[in-house]
Amino acid sequence: MNSAIGKTIFELRRSRHWTMQDLGERVGLNHSGISRREAGDHTRWGDDERTRFAEAFDMTLEEFDTQCQEMTNQLTNRSPSAEDQRHDQWKRAVTPTNERIMKLKDMLSDELAPKVLFRELNEIARKHGLQTYPDE
Repeated sequence: MNSAIGKTIFELRRSRHWTMQDLGERVGLNHSGISRREAGDHTRWGDDERTRFAEAFDMTLEEFDTQCQEMTNQLTNRSPSAEDQRHDQWKRAVTPTNERIMKLKDMLSDELAPKVLFRELNEIARKHGLQTYPDE
């Protein structure tokens, strides 16, 4: 829930074109206090503090909490990003071949291992339609 509150605060602040300092002046916090809260690093969200933020955004506490709950739902049900999907593709492509790569590494001298491993990884990448990297 901390990250959802932080993301909600960030979105509400940005929609009003406020800086962290602008919001901080409204709720009685400095720039780093706002930054920590937006990053989800704040864990003690009592009614008093949530009310200060709600009032800064001209909302009731109930409206603010509803926004935070909606953000929680979005974060929980979000589709994976393109980066997440690429990572998953790599993981699926590489996992079955880890044993093969480890055997190759054991067979090669330390000097040659990186080049051969890059070639193997690129072969796997091409097989799965993923980006390849130059073997240096």
